[in-house]
Amino acid sequence: MNADRDTQRCSKLIWGAGPWPRQFGCQNRGSVTEDGKSWCKRHSPSRVKARRDALHARWRAASEAREATWQRGEALTAATAECIEALRQIARGQGEPVEVARAALARLDASERKEGTP
Repeated sequence: MNADRDTQRCSKLIWGAGPWPRQFGCQNRGSVTEDGKSWCKRHSPSRVKARRDALHARWRAASEAREATWQRGEALTAATAECIEALRQIARGQGEPVEVARAALARLDASERKEGTP
């Protein structure tokens, strides 16, 4: 009777949370059989892998979003520097103010198209 109960329990060994490290078996009933062992739904190797893959996909998406934000910030910094330089040229009286401003805006638009910024 006890052997039947053990085969129906999950095969995962879990570390205890007490002050002395020890392992004990998961107390959930095994509802999935993989690799010849019984697993609960939480510790089933296929479900663990699926959860881990989903977590890595979320991390990857968040990392890509941070990278895109960083690149937009760098582009904005460069565009700000060019606009400041255009204003200095206008203030010094170098060139026609409208033409200097148009040239600065054209460079800004070109950099936005190149980076795919809306």
